[in-house]
Amino acid sequence: MNTADRDHAIGLSQAALRAAHVNPDTGLATDYLNHFNEVAMLLEMLPDMPDCVDDVLAWTPRGYDTHFEATGHSHRAVVIAAWRAAPETVRDQLDALIAAIDHTIAGLQARVRSGDACGAAEGARLELAPLLASARGLVNGDPTAQTVPDTLF
Repeated sequence: MNTADRDHAIGLSQAALRAAHVNPDTGLATDYLNHFNEVAMLLEMLPDMPDCVDDVLAWTPRGYDTHFEATGHSHRAVVIAAWRAAPETVRDQLDALIAAIDHTIAGLQARVRSGDACGAAEGARLELAPLLASARGLVNGDPTAQTVPDTLF
């Protein structure tokens, strides 16, 4: 089934997908990545803004559905329906990337807890940023988006 037929079958018009900021080819919304981008930004700022420590340590992982339910996104029903209708390979790739991102953030939080704000900031740039770039590429349908390196686990 092609993308247009799939979206039509689940009642998702191209206009609804555009309004919800869902890529019609992948069925994914970049808004989900904001959950990770925020903590990445805070981690990078830590050496200069140590008062961000509590926010960094308070961050917890959230799955795709959970994120949109928790944020009250105005188009959450469309976003979640599109996610559920997205190609399984795309969902699996995103799940793998998110698992790697969550794992990386947990490691960076451990550095923060140990007092290594500079190491955590460097890790955010060197370890987390490439994973987030891959996730953005996947969400946006970039065929060059990389999968998760096996060395992460």
